[in-house]
Amino acid sequence: IKDSDFVIADISNFEGTTVKSEFYRALKHTKPIIPLCVRGKEIPIDLSDYQAIIYDRFRLNETLTRPL
Repeated sequence: IKDSDFVIADISNFEGTTVKSEFYRALKHTKPIIPLCVRGKEIPIDLSDYQAIIYDRFRLNETLTRPL
């Protein structure tokens, strides 16, 4: 993370995962973060200031690949 230009983080299962610690590590190193979240999951309240790309697992090309 420290050496990356930016971080893409799937926050669909944010609580209690390594994604949470890596997300905050990216913040600590002031890296731009692109949050992703699967449709139907709620974005955790502490991440509500971030605009996440909401994707549909059955339409990845349209909902994930194109927005990225």
